[in-house]
Amino acid sequence: MRLYNTLSRSEEPFSPGPDNTVRMYTCGLTVYARGHIGNFRTFVCVDVLRRTLKYLLGYRVKQVVNFTDVDDRTIAGALKAGMDLRGYTDQYITAFREDARSLGLEPAEEMPRATDAANLQAMASMIAALDKNGHTYRSDGSIYFKISTLPKYGRLARLDTEGMKPGARVDSDSYAKEDARDFVLWKGHRDGEPSWEFAQEGITPGRPGWHIECSAMALRLLGAPPIDVHAGGIDLIFPHHENEIAQSEGATGTPFSRFWMHVEYLIVDEQKMSKSLGNTYTIPDVAAKGFRPSAVRLLLLSAHYRKQLNALRALPQAVELHVGQPRGDGGVAAPPHGFSGAARRRHARGHARRGDRARRRSAQGVLRRDAGRSQHRGGARRDLRAREVPEFRHRREPARRRRRDRHS
Repeated sequence: MRLYNTLSRSEEPFSPGPDNTVRMYTCGLTVYARGHIGNFRTFVCVDVLRRTLKYLLGYRVKQVVNFTDVDDRTIAGALKAGMDLRGYTDQYITAFREDARSLGLEPAEEMPRATDAANLQAMASMIAALDKNGHTYRSDGSIYFKISTLPKYGRLARLDTEGMKPGARVDSDSYAKEDARDFVLWKGHRDGEPSWEFAQEGITPGRPGWHIECSAMALRLLGAPPIDVHAGGIDLIFPHHENEIAQSEGATGTPFSRFWMHVEYLIVDEQKMSKSLGNTYTIPDVAAKGFRPSAVRLLLLSAHYRKQLNALRALPQAVELHVGQPRGDGGVAAPPHGFSGAARRRHARGHARRGDRARRRSAQGVLRRDAGRSQHRGGARRDLRAREVPEFRHRREPARRRRRDRHS
């Protein structure tokens, strides 16, 4: 098998690690809201890779899919809701598991949360190793990674080294390539935020930065680097995955992952589907409009994983392929509430064209094996002339023979 590696920007032959085992890490949800179908495009595509490795190639697979349950957004969401952080994030973890089952995702072997005690200890130990190797400094109670100490920093995201800002700091979990600078490993304690302390590692009260969470969980649960595959959405290349590489390799002195797999955006009205843009649709949203989760899975697999996919154009096609659930009145469900007028018009025009094609196929008798009793879901079609039936049966006979041969 050949697999595209974001690190090299090329396809490379893939083989498993020791004991014929593939160790794979997938960046999971930041659980400050329910996951949307754009998030699930990554998980569905990685599920196909997992099944290919396991069932077609016969490898053992150990996969980790994490939950980020402490970061800037989860803390802000819990405060706004008046809930403790654990209870606030629990509801979205439960929702993720429900949606994953409905989409037919095979469960990963490990699904850790960042705030599990063993994971927090692993983060503290990794920060201590980075400190020992000269990659950190402290300021105002926080601990930062000094990017100038890692000459290869930026190679995954292809950063312009001239534009980096070594010595300048960033405390936010997310930021743009143009703002590449020293990033936070451990955030000093602030009122109203959860806090942990690891005195033995020299870590004062505070909480982990987003990036250290995945590095520590991956190596704690998958073992010594390099792991075989690290996967996630394309928006995670920078800063998250770039910083994961810096932390892991700065702490261990060994390459972090052999392959990096990134899945492209799901598009709505020429924009990526994103909670921050307010254009997201969850599995329950789509199901409420009459689409089965199996149609959503087909939608998410209807384009190459490294190509952007337009949700509004692809979902009605998934329904037409008999995977989606039509409305009870025989029509096809309208786009979910909130779609733009232009999107609704495109949906209506596309459905009209597909309806015309379906009616033509029905008239030709190719939707059922008995061409003389062709029937489409929109209504029965029984008026084919008798002289046409032998012609259609003759044209379908080679396919029938091939099926008989496969089952004989």
